[in-house]
This record gives sequence, structure tokens and C-alpha cells, in this order.
Amino acid sequence: MKKSDDKGEWDPEFFVDIRFGQYLNAYSRLSGKYGTCVKSLSEVGNYYYSGNYTSAGCFRGCYQDAVYEECGCMDPRYAMPEEMSACNMSVWDCVKRITEERGDASNWKDCKCPSPCSESQFESAYAKSSFPSYFFGCEGLKSDAIKYKYCMGNYTDMVYISVYVPRLTRKVFAETPAMSLTSFLSNVGGIAGLFIGFSMITIFDFAFLFIWIAWALCKKSEIKKE
Repeated sequence: MKKSDDKGEWDPEFFVDIRFGQYLNAYSRLSGKYGTCVKSLSEVGNYYYSGNYTSAGCFRGCYQDAVYEECGCMDPRYAMPEEMSACNMSVWDCVKRITEERGDASNWKDCKCPSPCSESQFESAYAKSSFPSYFFGCEGLKSDAIKYKYCMGNYTDMVYISVYVPRLTRKVFAETPAMSLTSFLSNVGGIAGLFIGFSMITIFDFAFLFIWIAWALCKKSEIKKE
């Protein structure tokens, strides 16, 4: 999910088409012996965003903690506790040095931010084109340089933004065990039954063969005596 401090910038003189492919992608992950994921905010360290847990918000919490340890304040660009003071320009060099020296918080070894056990994400697409490719409304003002310049200035400052939801589809991605204990025992029982059954049949077949051979030999001996 997007945070409130995630921003996008678009140049004027363009038609901007933003599609929030409102088919919701739901992810369900397994924890415990299958992997590591976060079910509640109490499982992680300082998390300053409202709402559900996300890995991105956790990484920003690590960054804010590092800024506070080094500079005694927090970066005002990101979420922070109400009682915490925001860094001003007098300590901004200290704030910038955190990222310059340590890089992005997602690469810090001491910052552990597992994926949430359950989360939802919205797919989005962005495209832009000239709007319009040429503005004919200023053609009649070419005789007056000042008006023409003013008209073209207004044209270059225009931007048309379209945000809409094209479809309402939901995708669900759920982690499941490759083999549960029940299926494992069932497979073992099936295989064991196959081999045991095969062995018993073989034993009976050979026993019948030996009995039949013995009976045939005895019968042949009786015929010779007669």
C-alpha cells in the first residue's frame, strides 16, 4: 500500500493517465516453521505509520530511529511520533549523512522488516502523452507578440490528469505447505501398502507353485507304480 509521503511528479503540457488497476492483489503468507512474517505491529520495533503493517513503513521506522540517534530529531518527510521534534535546516547535513553513509534502510543488517503475513496491494499503471500535441487556440494571436507569448505560456502550464478505476477484479496469492503431515502419512501408508501387498501376493504365488509342483511329482510317482 502507498504511504502518504509517497509522491509523484508530472511535467505540465502533458496528458497524464493514471490507472489504479483496482484489481486487488491479496497475499497470504505462512509463518512459524514455514517462514517468517509479521502478524501484528507488536512483533516489530518502532513503527510510526497508522494502519496495517508494511515492510516499507518498517524500513522508514528504522531510518527515523537512526536519524534520531545521530541528530537528536527525526526527518519531517516521513511519519514520526507526535512528541518527537522534526529536524530543521541547522542539522540537515546530519540527516543527509545518514543515507549517504549507510545507504537505504532496506540494506541495513540491523533493520529486520519481514513481509506481513497478510497484505493487499493495488496494481497501477502510468502513461503520458502531449496534451494537445499543438495548441491552435493561440494561432490567431501571432500578430500580437505579447498576447501570443502569454497564450503559449498558459498552454505550456496545462496538464490534464485522468485517474480512474478500470476494473474490479481480485487476485489472491496464498502460501500453502507443499506436503502436510496428513498427506505425508497418507503417502507413506499408500506406499507401504503397495509393497506389503506385492510381497504377500508373491509369497502366495510361490507357495502355490511349490505345492502344485509337489502335487504333480506325487501324482507322477503314483502313476509309475500302477
